Amino acid sequence: MIGGEFTWWLLPVTAGIALITPVIAFGLEMLALRCMTHTALGTLLSIEPAFGILIGVVVLAQQPTLMQLVGVTIVIVAGPRRSVAGAA
Repeated sequence: MIGGEFTWWLLPVTAGIALITPVIAFGLEMLALRCMTHTALGTLLSIEPAFGILIGVVVLAQQPTLMQLVGVTIVIVAGPRRSVAGAA
């Protein structure tokens, strides 16, 4: 909606962006996997939820709940630990 009325051309543009965004992210992760060790990539990917929370706070002015913060902390701590344990 622009100016209170529905704009039809905006629907396919939005759908296209929604479909292509995960494809680009997946492609970049696979490209990084070719250049990095599995352990390093696992560590980097484990901090991805923290960036999601950070962007939500800064860009969208959202307030994360205590459970969300605990969950992100668990993922951040478990990711590198699992990568190191799996490498040994």
